[in-house]
Amino acid sequence: IFGEDGVIVDAEAGIVFDDEELTPTQKLVYSCLCKYQGGNESCFPSRKTIALSCGISTSTVQRAVNVLVKKGYIVKTNRRRPDGGKTSNDYKCVK
Repeated sequence: IFGEDGVIVDAEAGIVFDDEELTPTQKLVYSCLCKYQGGNESCFPSRKTIALSCGISTSTVQRAVNVLVKKGYIVKTNRRRPDGGKTSNDYKCVK
């Protein structure tokens, strides 16, 4: 989605940025997740990592992720450690 210089190179990613119903913060979180995903199938940064990267709170990250999932821009999958405990979610930017 992003080239080496940080410019969007995937035209489909522009759909998110053209969505007038999304807030700038939601677009920022989407951009952050796409950056972490890079050329991989998905990514799994913690909410704290996303919050620090974006300069926002973890609760704001959670709200933004919920909207992005609801609108179909990302897929979020819960992950578990081998002992059954929770760990960071898996995110996939799909638009």
